[in-house]
Amino acid sequence: MLERFPGRVFAFDEFGPLGIRPTVGSCWAEQGKPNRVPAAYHRTHGVTYFHGCYCVGDDTLWGVNRRRKGTANSLAALQSLRAARPDGAPIYIIVDNLSTHTGADIRRWAKKNKAELCFTPTYASWANPIEAHFGPLRQFTLANSHHRSHPAQTRALHRYLRWRNVNPPPPPRRARRPTPRTRPGTQRERHPMGRPPDHSSSLNRTSSVGQQPPLAATNRIINLRGQQCRQQSTQSFRLLLQPLCRCPRVDG
Repeated sequence: MLERFPGRVFAFDEFGPLGIRPTVGSCWAEQGKPNRVPAAYHRTHGVTYFHGCYCVGDDTLWGVNRRRKGTANSLAALQSLRAARPDGAPIYIIVDNLSTHTGADIRRWAKKNKAELCFTPTYASWANPIEAHFGPLRQFTLANSHHRSHPAQTRALHRYLRWRNVNPPPPPRRARRPTPRTRPGTQRERHPMGRPPDHSSSLNRTSSVGQQPPLAATNRIINLRGQQCRQQSTQSFRLLLQPLCRCPRVDG
């Protein structure tokens, strides 16, 4: 579904609760004078929930803040998804199995407006594509902030959404499959006809012009030359020690 019809796949979820309180974060500060987080003993503003909508094909994120979760607010968000594709063709909406997403009113509306609800498995709400965009939303609007009211917080959220839709993140790069040459210990030579190569006589045979010797034969040649070099070094060292061993012994 995500690969065949990305332009008709949407995701919906709530983000919150969002309270009016100082939120820690990271920022530049003068040395020796760190920013202090003020106390928040009295919270009289209540909380809100961001009802976010995401289009997978267009990579567009939008939403609205509501005072509480509920079937009516979820239905209003789903209607905005249907309005994004007013051609009447089916759309697919990925949601979690929260009770406010599975009500009779929502199912009745989805059947009437050709919207197929795709529920994520239980305890797997992370599979919803919109969850990956809530992290940057929190970092750029809530981290290291102290909004005075919910309207100010909502304006900061919408300011980020406008910037984000104009400057979408680059598409993720696909991980390249490692080739046999990049994985050590998996080099395995194969004959064009399917028979394993025979390197029994490769040690005494040089490769032809323009062709490289097989890998196994090359390793054997390197090992053999290494053994010969060690033997020659040992013999040379013994020849150097022979004059010293023939010197007469002098007793003190």
